Amino acid sequence: MPNFRKIIPPTGQLAAFEAAARLGNFTRAASELCVSQAAVSRMIHELEERLGLRLFKRHRHDVSLTESGRQYNVAIRPLLLRLADATRDMQEQSSENTSLIVYSDLSIDVSYLLPKLQEFLTAYPGVQLNLISSGIPIEQSSAHFHVGFQTGEVQKNNFETIVLSDDRVFAVCSPSFL
Repeated sequence: MPNFRKIIPPTGQLAAFEAAARLGNFTRAASELCVSQAAVSRMIHELEERLGLRLFKRHRHDVSLTESGRQYNVAIRPLLLRLADATRDMQEQSSENTSLIVYSDLSIDVSYLLPKLQEFLTAYPGVQLNLISSGIPIEQSSAHFHVGFQTGEVQKNNFETIVLSDDRVFAVCSPSFL
């Protein structure tokens, strides 16, 4: 049995790498991980030292993956997702309450979901509802959720997608402006 502690980098370094690779920016990765930009930079540096490779090209306001970084990202991202899924599955098995995580576009929250929340919670009192409001498209989010709502074009993704309505956009102006 291999000694994983000696072989596998700390999860903090892997999480910092994955977030920075996906977001292309250490500051945005830090914000997502709730740590400082300096902490992300340090963790990435330590990971690069551990691997003996440069994973990122640093630019003035962003970062991009080197070829080695791209290969590492392709290799570890699915493994991190599987680890996260396995951990969530275990947590959900131990939960006494039924949990529902809803991911939503900010505009849908205000116009549709928030007015319906009390009705839902009254109808399903045993459900623990977690609402994630975000401006990040579902396809780019790393958040775990059970159901999501989003406006705009339906993108190719790994989700089962159902179009709920066709938005109609029209201009409105006052009679005096006309």
